[in-house]
Amino acid sequence: MSNLTKGSDAIGKKIKEHMIRDQALQQEWPQERREQLWNAVLKSEQQIFAKIPVNLILASKNIRRGGDDAEISKLVSSIRSDGLIQSPVVCLEKDDSGQISFVTVAGHRRLKALEVLGICHVDCAIKVFSKESDRLVSSFIENDVRKNMDPFDIAVAYSKMKESGLSAAEIALRTNKDISSVNRLLKFNTWSDDLVARIRSMDKLPAVRDLFALLPLKEGEIVDRLALDRNIDGAQSKKEQSDKQPSIRLAAHEKRYSTLTEIVTKYDINDAQKAIFSKILTEAKIIRKAL
Repeated sequence: MSNLTKGSDAIGKKIKEHMIRDQALQQEWPQERREQLWNAVLKSEQQIFAKIPVNLILASKNIRRGGDDAEISKLVSSIRSDGLIQSPVVCLEKDDSGQISFVTVAGHRRLKALEVLGICHVDCAIKVFSKESDRLVSSFIENDVRKNMDPFDIAVAYSKMKESGLSAAEIALRTNKDISSVNRLLKFNTWSDDLVARIRSMDKLPAVRDLFALLPLKEGEIVDRLALDRNIDGAQSKKEQSDKQPSIRLAAHEKRYSTLTEIVTKYDINDAQKAIFSKILTEAKIIRKAL
């Protein structure tokens, strides 16, 4: 038998083992048992903890996207050394035919990490929501408490709450946020995916108040403003690198000065930016004189 055939047989055997295991896990929670759990949660009027097979828990369509791999890798290491500290939150959802499913409310990455580790069962906090808006609010609060969400994640979460029937005032009240902040964050949903991706790719995400200041601008103007801020930050960083050759430093400063000059003519800049801009020009003149 060739090595290729042996390898194929081994893979086939592994797949078969997983299928048998998954079928066994499915049988642990037939619909009748899920119905009993549903009724128990409703009767208690609070969450109930239960051990659920990891492969039965479906991912919510509202989970945050992006940056999963690095975070899951960290969670794998953490769970391997310290165990699972925080149980995932799962809700029971009924479809039109009455079939009940387990759906993630919070802990999507924790569940992925458990899958990587080959752990089959996990203790979950089980909830039942009578309305979609209740589930969305609960999911947002759970995720916001456990991990700082970036403003664009928050904007998407608020948008889904609005789609479920909540007003901005109700969102603010139920998430304990300021209504003006909710309204401004919702406006981030009008920005294109390309612009959001561009901002997220920056070395440091701008503070929320700085992003709010960009809301009145058109997208092209926002891109220019971000370039201005990036060049100012970069110029400050360059200034600190005193070990560089004067000619290299001069070229870097003159390039940044040229870019800044082009952008600055379009917009008003604050006093702090003017001071930095002046220093860049002065530095370039001093270096040029020294050459």
